[in-house]
Amino acid sequence: MLPMLILLGGAAFVLLLSLYATERLLVQPRPPVRPSPAGCDIVYEDVSFTTRDGVGLRGWFFASVGRPVIIYCPGRGEGLNAFDFRYAPLFYHGGYQVLMFDWRGMGASGGQSSMAYWEKLDLQAAVRYVRERGISGTIGAMGTSLGAAVIFLAAGEIPDLAAVAGESAFATYEGMIASGLHALYAIPSRITRILAWVIARFAAWRGRFPLHDADPVRAIGRISPRPVFVIHGKNDRHVPVQAGLALYEAAGEPKTIWLPDVAHTEGLQILGPEYASRLLAFFDRWLK
Repeated sequence: MLPMLILLGGAAFVLLLSLYATERLLVQPRPPVRPSPAGCDIVYEDVSFTTRDGVGLRGWFFASVGRPVIIYCPGRGEGLNAFDFRYAPLFYHGGYQVLMFDWRGMGASGGQSSMAYWEKLDLQAAVRYVRERGISGTIGAMGTSLGAAVIFLAAGEIPDLAAVAGESAFATYEGMIASGLHALYAIPSRITRILAWVIARFAAWRGRFPLHDADPVRAIGRISPRPVFVIHGKNDRHVPVQAGLALYEAAGEPKTIWLPDVAHTEGLQILGPEYASRLLAFFDRWLK
C-alpha cells in the first residue's frame, strides 16, 4: 500500500509542478511602462499590425527610404527593452531600415504566447506589414533566443525573407524546456527530461498546437536555398551549444555558423565590433 501511495504522490507532484511550469512558460509579465527606443537617437515610428488570426502586435519602425529591411525578433520576456534596442542602431547605421515588435503575449502586443509555434503568424504579419508600407526591396530577419527559434521555424514558409540569422535558438521544444529547467533550478538532467516531456505536452494542449511541428530543427532545412546564419555561444547554459550545432546540421545550403566564447545571447554585448561586422557582412552579402 505504501509504495502505491508514494507512487501516486510522486505523480501528483510532477503533475502540479508541470502545470505551474507551463503557466510560467506561456504567461509573461507585462512592463508597467512601455520602454521606447528614444535613446537610440534615430527617428522611429510607433507601429501596429494584426496577424492572420486577429492578434494585435505593437512595435517600432526605423525608416530610411530605399534601404533593405531587417526585422529584429526578440527573445522571451516582458517585451522589447534596452537589450533589444541596441540592434536598431547596429542595423540602421549599417544601411538598413529596421522593424522590431513584441511577440504575442509579450510587451505591448495582445494575445497569448505559445513560445514559438503561433509566433510564426507574428513574423508573417511583420513581413506583410513591411510590404504594405510599399517597400518592395529585400527583407531579412535576425533574432535572439526565442526570436531566433521562431525565425528558423517560420522562414521556410515566408518566401519574402531573403536571408535569416539567429543567435541562441533552441532546436526542439522539449529540449528548450529541459535545458531551461536545468539552468534555472539546477534540476538533474534525468528529472528535467521527464518534466520537459510533460510540460511540453501541457503547453501544446493549452496552446492548441501540434508539438511535433514546434521544433525549429525540423523546419530549418526548408529555408534553403535562402541563406541561414546560426550564431550560438559555446558557454550558453540556457540553450546548450549542441542546439546550435543541430540546427546548422539540419539547415540547407548556403549556411554559416559562428560559435563565439560567450553565454546566452551575449554576442553583441561581449564582442560588439566583431559581432556587428560578422552580422552586417552576412546581410550585406545577401540583401544588398
